[in-house]
Amino acid sequence: MSAATQRRPSPALGSFESVLDAGEKWLAWIDDAERFHAILKDKIPWEQLDATSKAAVQARLKASAPTSQLLLNSLYLTMASAFEEFLRSIIQESATHLSTRKTKYEDMNAELRNLHLREAARLLRRLDARPDYLAVTTEDLCSAIGSCVPGSVAVRLCEPALGDVDGLIRLESFFERMKALGQPMSFDVIANDAGVVGALKLTGSPTRTVAKALKHCVEAVSKNRNRIAHMGSSAADVDRTLIGDHRQVLKAVSLAICS
Repeated sequence: MSAATQRRPSPALGSFESVLDAGEKWLAWIDDAERFHAILKDKIPWEQLDATSKAAVQARLKASAPTSQLLLNSLYLTMASAFEEFLRSIIQESATHLSTRKTKYEDMNAELRNLHLREAARLLRRLDARPDYLAVTTEDLCSAIGSCVPGSVAVRLCEPALGDVDGLIRLESFFERMKALGQPMSFDVIANDAGVVGALKLTGSPTRTVAKALKHCVEAVSKNRNRIAHMGSSAADVDRTLIGDHRQVLKAVSLAICS
């Protein structure tokens, strides 16, 4: 793959990039606000302010900046969750593409048929406790299962069921699901993308070295996301540098996947 390769339009990619851009803009806005505060604090025209305005300005100047860890953790958690949602959506987009082609049962590989039936049935068994982030009805699941029988000329894949995978951030489960959908991917394939190599700062390194570094990076993202989700602001593994580094890697990976 190459970052320069023409990629198919993907709503999932657009949504993920919007989240990354918003997080970056927030950090830039905070930095600019601090510089703005430093420049103006000695140039305030006190004589032009009324009592209420003076009190507000004085209170602001006396205020101490709160710890940034909560903000950094919030931005990191949002970024990691958005990446997971991106991967889930890519799986669903791929399943939708297959469904719109009116795929015949006999033309589907056995792995995909079994996976589709198993995952749809799993969600159907969870009738009263389905994940809140999945928009799927009992009718959707029953219709999808019923269409996947010998002789069917239009198997209807259940996209939400196929996209409901644990551990997506670590990519291995994502690769397995995409392989079943006829789009084989792996760490070695993604590691050949120039954007990924650059984001990992490994230009000129062997593909296996890049692949191992990428695997280590997404494992770290998953670990940090879980720690923040369970520990809140007390998880202190994330700083500005780490957010920036991981943002670049996840963005490069998302572009490589969609190329």
